[in-house]
Amino acid sequence: MDRSDAEGVGYGRAMKTKPRSNWAVRKAAEKHVAQMEGRYRGLLEAAPDAMVVVNQAGEIVLLNVQTEKQFGYSRDELLGQKISNIIPQGFAERLVTDATRSVAEALAQEIGTGIELSGRRKDGSEFPIEIMLSPLDTAEGILVTAAIRDISVRKAAEKHVAQMEGRYRGLLEAAPDAMVVVNQAGEIVLLNVQTEKQFGYSRDELLGQKITNIIPQGFAERLVTDATRSVAEALAQEIGTGIELSGRRKDGSEFPIEIMLSPLDTAEGILVTAAIRDISVHIRNEAKLLELARFDLLTGLPNRAVFADAVQKAIAWARRGGPSFAVLYLDLDYFKDVNDTLGHPIGDELLKGVANRLKENVRETDTVARFGGDEFAILGTEMKDPAGAGVLAAGLLESFSKPFSVGDNQIRSSASVGIAIYGVDATDAETLLSRADVALYRSKEEGRGIYRFFTAEMDTKMQTRVALGHDLRDAIGSPQIFLEYQPQVEAATGRIVGVEALARWRHPTRGMISPAEFIPVAELNGLIVRLGHWVLWEACRQAAKWREAGIASGFMAVNLSVHQFKTPLELEKDVAAALAASGLPPGMLELEITETLLMSASLAHSEVLARLRAMGVRLAIDDFGTGFSSLDYLRRYPVDRIKIAQNFVLELGTAASTAAGSAAVVKATIGLARELGIDVIAEGVETTEQLRLIKLWRCREVQGYLFARPLSVEDLVPLLQACKIAPHSVV
Repeated sequence: MDRSDAEGVGYGRAMKTKPRSNWAVRKAAEKHVAQMEGRYRGLLEAAPDAMVVVNQAGEIVLLNVQTEKQFGYSRDELLGQKISNIIPQGFAERLVTDATRSVAEALAQEIGTGIELSGRRKDGSEFPIEIMLSPLDTAEGILVTAAIRDISVRKAAEKHVAQMEGRYRGLLEAAPDAMVVVNQAGEIVLLNVQTEKQFGYSRDELLGQKITNIIPQGFAERLVTDATRSVAEALAQEIGTGIELSGRRKDGSEFPIEIMLSPLDTAEGILVTAAIRDISVHIRNEAKLLELARFDLLTGLPNRAVFADAVQKAIAWARRGGPSFAVLYLDLDYFKDVNDTLGHPIGDELLKGVANRLKENVRETDTVARFGGDEFAILGTEMKDPAGAGVLAAGLLESFSKPFSVGDNQIRSSASVGIAIYGVDATDAETLLSRADVALYRSKEEGRGIYRFFTAEMDTKMQTRVALGHDLRDAIGSPQIFLEYQPQVEAATGRIVGVEALARWRHPTRGMISPAEFIPVAELNGLIVRLGHWVLWEACRQAAKWREAGIASGFMAVNLSVHQFKTPLELEKDVAAALAASGLPPGMLELEITETLLMSASLAHSEVLARLRAMGVRLAIDDFGTGFSSLDYLRRYPVDRIKIAQNFVLELGTAASTAAGSAAVVKATIGLARELGIDVIAEGVETTEQLRLIKLWRCREVQGYLFARPLSVEDLVPLLQACKIAPHSVV
């Protein structure tokens, strides 16, 4: 059995000598070859692969030098031989199934197809080849040109890729990023599914391609500055470094990537693994964070940092001879009441409305910013004189006269404004902002809904207030803070029916500080709740102590701050705890609530008031008559007593009383309370004429200097033991 039969591949005979042929036939062939060479030699020799031309009999009639090198034969040894002698897998025999067909016709069936075979060299060794056929129409008939490529390197690479895949496929596919492995030539030899998704190529389209095809910014070229280095060696210089580049997808679109390189030491040499992350979302998030760092999320206005930068630039411009400017600090009046009564979502919508209204009422060159909460700032540019800033502030306040439509609510909100004008002593933005803030506090002190300018006097006053707040923080709970008690008496008899607990502060260096001075400081600094807690507990303790000693003090009246009602459940717990700790019966405690608080009371407040009343605690409305809302809350809230505001009482018996209508207010309030079955007490009674009128209008209880000023425990006890106080002239 010959070798062809044993292998079943149709090998031709080993070529020891050229086959014998008729002399005439050979001469014709030689002539034909000479003609062919003249026409096609240049084309064949320019090809990088082995090129042979095959005739009708399947004989090689033309070849190039690359064929000699690839197969190890000389030109003369191959010319006239069957092509099946160098492609020994029975390629021609497989094609020629019909004896009537020529080899060239059979080969022509495979035109344009890249066919992988095994070639055989002269020394008998085999190697993988890929053959590509194309027709050649000549006067002698159809010939076939065969381009034969040695694919040994590619097959070795494919084998290597297969081995690599077996070892690293699981690791690559588990990665969340695109992963490619690059060989010495910078070719991609391995990749994961994420790479296909990220770049839009299929696996087959990327394998064997240069990595520079998907990172088109010349990354490899930048690294390979020495022609003797391989791409892998160049890439290895960047090991562990996250490099930001632009990746290019199959459709040509570019996107930002970050590439992280790591070495991969294999038997075939150093390879480089490139982890490629799409950072498009990361970059968008960075841009969003930058925007959030500069603009208010709720209103879209610039924040404090951006505003301060704008003010600093305005300062620099003014110093170079540019126009002056003003900083306006604006704060909504009673905004917390909106949040507490209508809820924070409504409050947020109101803030958006305020932001829009401010932008609508400033010039294009002005800057509006939000600092947080209900605080806004305006940079008014090109102010020729301070009056211009006043006009701007007045216009802004006027714009607030129209209600804000928030859902189904029509909310009326006013604002207070502080103004600081640029001057040569204003060295930075924070100085101007601080001055505008000081002016804002002054506008709130003087009635709200107005604007005020900063002055040096205001600054001094504010610094004093800050220092006072710091001292007050340490004073609460110390002997510096103590209580005095002012008696409440029957108008007709002078019998003591109760006392009101009033906080006092004896400062170690400044002496006695008026409540009118330190109570607003406590409210501004957030200390009022802590102070109110101490007053409640101390008053209950003292009333219980008198009761145990058999001293009749009547009701113990304690004032509650609006701020204590911000957390009504905590207030309820605090009252219950103070009563339990002292042992004072609930009916002996009277909590005084301002009319303003009731005007803005929410459902939660109403429920707490009802529970306190159910507990047995008495409730009184303090400063009655100073509010501007409907009197319906007298019907809705379970109050025991009304305290007529002393500014009405103080005018009784004077010309001002008639002019201002104070007498009518007092008389009407007494009658209203009587009709509703509510007790009433007049505060601020200082003259016998005031007492006469109060008694005439049948107000049963009074409180004021005509009977007693606020007294210490030591001074009050004798009066409590006597049970009554006679009226006397106020000194």
